[in-house]
Amino acid sequence: MESRGKTWVGRVRSRNEDVFSIRPEFGFLAVADGMGGTSAGHVAARIAIDEVSSTLANISDSRTLQPDDLIEAVVHANSMVFDRGQTYSDFAGMGTTIVYCIVDELLATFCHVGDSRGYLFRKKELKQVTKDHSLVQEKVDRGEMTAEEARVAPMRNLVTRSVGPQQTVLPEVTNAELQPGDCLMLCSDGISDFVPHPEIQEVMDAHSHNLRFLASMLVETADKHGSTDNITTVVAKI
Repeated sequence: MESRGKTWVGRVRSRNEDVFSIRPEFGFLAVADGMGGTSAGHVAARIAIDEVSSTLANISDSRTLQPDDLIEAVVHANSMVFDRGQTYSDFAGMGTTIVYCIVDELLATFCHVGDSRGYLFRKKELKQVTKDHSLVQEKVDRGEMTAEEARVAPMRNLVTRSVGPQQTVLPEVTNAELQPGDCLMLCSDGISDFVPHPEIQEVMDAHSHNLRFLASMLVETADKHGSTDNITTVVAKI
């Protein structure tokens, strides 16, 4: 598996609170989007990704990772972020979304909390694998809003789950069977909130042969659409 990542602070924010990680030794790809204060969001995102990746790396040294391991890694990371927020007043209430996957041969196991997303691109078709934990997604599920309306709704940034603010967290695990030539794409909402799904699909189709350029083009496309957030993606090809 080949993989690349790119993050950019964007044109509006003064600090980049997105974090990504790629650890090919055990097929780990991750994006986290921090929230809560001037610097606390970045701290929460960094703690979450570091704790999840180190937990899973230690397990993978001795056995094959299982879905429960992915959940427990996030639960552990949540306790670390929560404890830091309780200990230091500057970090009080900080939190982060996270989406990550473990790629094992022809299986990708995604785990996520919040609205950072995981996608599968296959033969010109882009499928969103994860479902946002957000207020607008709940409205879409109830038929009160279309997916396109949700993408531009003023409340689109309000997540219903995140890592860190509460003592408990409820991660979601989703499996995606893979085929040779498939591409995976993880991103923060700096991309998904601003670039329509069909255009993400077009960018994936045009540039999936060059992952470094693909990652740059996804970030550039979000910028062209006026993204007001930090912009981050990780892409991988099977």
